[in-house]
Amino acid sequence: MAEKSYSAHHSKKLTHRQKKDHFSNLPQGPLPRPIASTVHDDYLTSLERYIESLGQRLERTQIDELRITKEFTDALDELTKKPGDDWEKRAKKEDSLRIQFQQKMAALKEVRKSFREMLFDALQERRKLWDSIQIQRDDDEILRRKLAHLGALPETTLLKNERPIRPGRDSFNIIYFVFQIAFIILYATVTEYIPAPPDTVLLGYPVRADSFYAIYLHVALLVFVGFGLLYSSLKNYTISGIGYTFLITVFSIQWAIIVMGFFRQAGEAVNVQFLAESSPIIVNANTAKLWQTIGLGFPDMINGLYGAIVVIVALGTVLGRSSPLQQLLIAIWLIPFYGLNYFIGVHILEAVDLGGSIFIFTFGAAFGIAMDVLLTKKDERRKDALDNESRYDSDIFSVLGTVFLWVLWPSLNGALAPNNAQMFSIINTILALCVSTVVTFLFSKAFRGGKFNMTDVQRAAIAGGIGMGSVTSYIVGPGGAMAVGGVAGGVACLGFIYFQPLAERFLGLEDNMGTLFMFGLPGLVGALAGIFSSAIIDENDFALGIATETIFPRGTKQAGYNMAALAISLGIAIISGLVLGIFFRIIPCSQPHYYSDEWEWELPGDFE
Repeated sequence: MAEKSYSAHHSKKLTHRQKKDHFSNLPQGPLPRPIASTVHDDYLTSLERYIESLGQRLERTQIDELRITKEFTDALDELTKKPGDDWEKRAKKEDSLRIQFQQKMAALKEVRKSFREMLFDALQERRKLWDSIQIQRDDDEILRRKLAHLGALPETTLLKNERPIRPGRDSFNIIYFVFQIAFIILYATVTEYIPAPPDTVLLGYPVRADSFYAIYLHVALLVFVGFGLLYSSLKNYTISGIGYTFLITVFSIQWAIIVMGFFRQAGEAVNVQFLAESSPIIVNANTAKLWQTIGLGFPDMINGLYGAIVVIVALGTVLGRSSPLQQLLIAIWLIPFYGLNYFIGVHILEAVDLGGSIFIFTFGAAFGIAMDVLLTKKDERRKDALDNESRYDSDIFSVLGTVFLWVLWPSLNGALAPNNAQMFSIINTILALCVSTVVTFLFSKAFRGGKFNMTDVQRAAIAGGIGMGSVTSYIVGPGGAMAVGGVAGGVACLGFIYFQPLAERFLGLEDNMGTLFMFGLPGLVGALAGIFSSAIIDENDFALGIATETIFPRGTKQAGYNMAALAISLGIAIISGLVLGIFFRIIPCSQPHYYSDEWEWELPGDFE
């Protein structure tokens, strides 16, 4: 019976008075986050100011309690240190001090309790007011959606984070869905697995699936996490920066594997044709197989990620100003030209650029810049410029992306390097990254008025890895790698500080992520370093102990072929970028609100 009575007593909900009494006896903790700025309600603003003032008073009361407690303990210590006082006299003084201490603490406790009760009432009123505001906003939104659905509400009067309802068709969904169905059909009909030969080695060890998957995982983390976080730097574009990178990368991987597989087959066909004069039997034996299926192995998965990186690099120029549909069209258009450029550069010219200084970063940056020149009309170049900035938390996300890129970049450069050169490529990339990071910090502090600039760190620290993307990474020694990293980091950092404002002012080039200086110029530095280093090595020399004929298919003429590949890459990138920019100018499909998540995403109530 007693147990039942106890359970019944404690199963009852606390009354308002009991909650208030309990709250008033608790110590003061942190106040809840202000929410008035999200709704712009005058009464709510005044209420939160009142709550803030109560919190400050309670903090002062707790400071007084600590001060009085310390004074009491110090006084007791003084009594114990005084020699000569008899025990009774000391006891009386202690009793007197204890009574004074208890009286002062009781008075402060009453003050704190009264303030805590006032704070409890204010927080309850704030919660009721917020609930009523939310109910009103939900009712307004339901009404607006109904009116929009009936066509009775102009688009200009919709809530700022609500798109007009267009039942029936969505171009982005339709195009993405059609391509995804096409991918499923293509992968089911024209691809097959290619297992690695049993005697293949990687980093000096026999190849297992987990060996290749470890490298694939590094490159995938670099793409999805590194670039995703890096592109979340804008204060109101964090979700879009990460979400679009995820979505477009997934599409680009599938598309790039098919496109690159096609051009690889074309490259093998070209090589077979070169053998035709001496051995037509080989031609017949190989061409029958070339156009049947596209092989799928771990290197193809990595090549798919490389194709996605080209798209992400190009998208950096229009970050915050491009709609999902535009980004999808960029991926659809860009990857075939990337494959064509790779086919010409690698299969015909036999240029060497395994880390992508030429074919990925210089090409992607040139394409993005050319497209950006024509993408945004002159009267829209400063549109929503107030949102085109970062804030403290978005800068933290972005620099975390830079750290991911920094740590994983050696795998990007060494993933497809020749096995006997893979170790040199990874070590040289690490050294180049170290120096480019140091140069970035030093230049930022020296040329930014004595303080470090987070934008410089986010975008220039990885320049050394891009500079090591060419053949340089495995034919120069540690000193050469560090020199290239320093030059790449310095060029990128100075570009952000001095030349990006000039490009915006005189060329109307917005380039939101500074793609030209973050990827383009370091890629160019890497390409030129590769051309120079391959030009000064004789065909009988050994680069880091590796016979040069195993690295340079064109022997002593390799530098000239790499230079031709660089020129062709710039030409294809610029022309294809300009064509797509013209298309976007003729058929605009950009989003109406720049640099904000609110047009394409459902957002929580605390979005500002």
